[in-house]
Amino acid sequence: MPKFSLERVQHVTDGFWRFLGGNVPDVVIVLGSGLSGVTGMVQNASTASYRSLRLEVPKAEGHEGVAYFGHVGEKSVLVLSGRVHCYEGVNIHTIVASLRALVRIGVKNFILTSAVGSLSRLYEPGKVVLVGNHISLFMERDDNPLMGRWLHESGLGPRLRFTSMEGAYHGKAFNFVSSGISGDVEFFPWLIAPRQGLTLAFARGPQYETAAEAELLAKLGAHVVGMSVVPEVMAIQHMALGISDVEQRPSVSALSFITNYSGAGSNSHEEVMDAGPLGAARLTEVLHRVITQL
Repeated sequence: MPKFSLERVQHVTDGFWRFLGGNVPDVVIVLGSGLSGVTGMVQNASTASYRSLRLEVPKAEGHEGVAYFGHVGEKSVLVLSGRVHCYEGVNIHTIVASLRALVRIGVKNFILTSAVGSLSRLYEPGKVVLVGNHISLFMERDDNPLMGRWLHESGLGPRLRFTSMEGAYHGKAFNFVSSGISGDVEFFPWLIAPRQGLTLAFARGPQYETAAEAELLAKLGAHVVGMSVVPEVMAIQHMALGISDVEQRPSVSALSFITNYSGAGSNSHEEVMDAGPLGAARLTEVLHRVITQL
């Protein structure tokens, strides 16, 4: 079982404080595979390598490993360009340390992005989808950021062993996208954002799903599948429930870009990377509208 280290979270917290100059970003965005182009919307950005922030450096192609801090309109924004995945063999508590640290310094709005595979012909590659729920039933023990007695003795969340996932994705950005710009077909014809959001299935990877696995996930109610986001949401939700003042709890929203059909043909990372520029451009449009309205 992966061991939790409060000392590591403290080191990362200190690294962020130095980089941010003691400022708390209005919004934190985490970018998925091939989506680094989103960083172009950050004005007057300062940058820092993940290594300088005491963060684990991503090894997968398409994950830059650089933090950008600047503004989008009048909002201060921190963009984490790239993430580490469970399939890289890294301790799950190390993977989510950045998010735990940012909750500690007082960040209230998180928007997590990712590249995903579609489990239905209704959701075509090239679409941006709003995530409102997840399926983590196949998550292995080493992938779960809530495992271990060390975590529950750390003071980083409620001392309760069990964590509710109700409303975990229904942050401010989720509410704005699902009730507002989702109806703006003229400007966002490629955005799929039903009121309840779509369901994301977590798959550890690094292998892609077989046709049988994709069919099973679809029957379970998932619409898209990916190798990230879910552990991050679980970690933030756990910390949020440890904050007694509901108004001070961080909110999480997730937007994913569909790069391919899961379990159909020869899925590859090259396919994901080729779709990246389009995904970054479309996510930038949505994110810019959302951030300026938060």
